[in-house]
Amino acid sequence: MSADLRQASFAQVGMWLTERMGRAGSAYHMPLLITLDGPLDACALIQACEALVRRHPVLATAIEERDGIPVEVPAERPQVVVTAAEDLAPLVRAQTLRPFDVEKGPLARFTLVRLSSTRHVLVVVAHHLVFDGESKDVLVRDLAAFYDGRPLTRLTMSYADHAAAERERVQALLGEAGDYWRGRWREPGEVVL
Repeated sequence: MSADLRQASFAQVGMWLTERMGRAGSAYHMPLLITLDGPLDACALIQACEALVRRHPVLATAIEERDGIPVEVPAERPQVVVTAAEDLAPLVRAQTLRPFDVEKGPLARFTLVRLSSTRHVLVVVAHHLVFDGESKDVLVRDLAAFYDGRPLTRLTMSYADHAAAERERVQALLGEAGDYWRGRWREPGEVVL
């Protein structure tokens, strides 16, 4: 498989299958609202979002099927949409319910909403294929650092690297797992893991 096509993680495969069956709806759409009080440099925040996507390239990927295998592929980078609103709730609901194209991406959306001259909200909606509960803290921390102009140490591992290492760990344990289940398997046929 080429360097820019990496096999999806086990968690991504499960979500991808649910999406393919048309059963997910918006269940995997994860909204995150970051409230910004006080003066805002919107250009600096947009640049911080762009830097965030460069630092975490999984936010600019999609999942395609190649030869029967779901793989992570490069997709269009998410853009920051800037808008104004008096009522945030309908906008957040619409962004959360709006479908993602899992095979084309992007699988993350950024909307900067101006509520007043001193109150803004960055609405981030990401598909669970590229974002999880632990990711929100990392996203907020890195976004704040980029907005403030603070340097960040270079990441040594991407999500695709994590997925590849996970597959290697599981592959190394398959023989032992097969031995364990062969003594406990009661159905006809061989144990398949």
